[in-house]
Amino acid sequence: MNLTKVRPLLGILDLFGRLPYFRGKGLPVVWLLRLLNSRGPLPVRLPDQRRILFTGSDPNWVASIWLGKLQPDFTRVFWRVLCALPEKSSVIDIGAHIGYYALIAAHRLRYTGGMVFAFEPHPVNFSDLQRNKILNSLDNLIPVQKAVADRTTRTLLFAGSPTCSHSLRQDYFHDHTYEVECITLDDFISSNATAKIGLVKIDAEGAELLILRSAQQVLARDRPYIMYEECEERYQLFGHTVTDVRAFLQQFGYTVQPIDNFGSYNNAIAVPEEQEADFFDKSF
Repeated sequence: MNLTKVRPLLGILDLFGRLPYFRGKGLPVVWLLRLLNSRGPLPVRLPDQRRILFTGSDPNWVASIWLGKLQPDFTRVFWRVLCALPEKSSVIDIGAHIGYYALIAAHRLRYTGGMVFAFEPHPVNFSDLQRNKILNSLDNLIPVQKAVADRTTRTLLFAGSPTCSHSLRQDYFHDHTYEVECITLDDFISSNATAKIGLVKIDAEGAELLILRSAQQVLARDRPYIMYEECEERYQLFGHTVTDVRAFLQQFGYTVQPIDNFGSYNNAIAVPEEQEADFFDKSF
């Protein structure tokens, strides 16, 4: 069942979602989605309290977004960077999954003339990403069904369950593959030369350094903020370390600051040195 056909229910879910968080708050929503065999959508409030509709194949994932419990510190910094971008700045989201951060960015940038290029190679996730774009009428969101790495080619994408764990390198829990297109960021931007990139978000299950190497022209030309995941275990599959990634960014004149810590991994932001004082002087 598509919940947009039951408007009163969407309103109730919106009101319920705005109540203070308590343990078990998301369980009724997960049960409802499973009972109705529904993908949603659920009403999700942005930091400025505007509402988006969000759907996905995994009810637990959708419920965590509805609750506002998906990486709250990362989301707070992501929104702060979006609000600081000059007019007509665009965002690149690599590893967009089903589109949560791409939707946040597209909603914010629709008022400033910016675009969001959301890269997601996994076919199931990409379908949900497209569906979420249509649900929210976001013409400035451009889904791209490609992986990003240091070569423009075709390659294998290793996948398993859940659908957020796919990678360009095989891990023990991957049980099937897809052949996907792969592009360098510089090659992509060369065909979208008018786009001024203000922020690059990367969540690529260990391929972060390959992606950064593919974006050297963009980093030099536009000096975007970079928000990305650091995970030694995932990086090892690609033959590099967190230290290697930070050293690469420092060579390009970036200062790296961790945002959060989940034990086995953390998120970080890389700020151009020329903006470092202004950015970190404000509440971080």
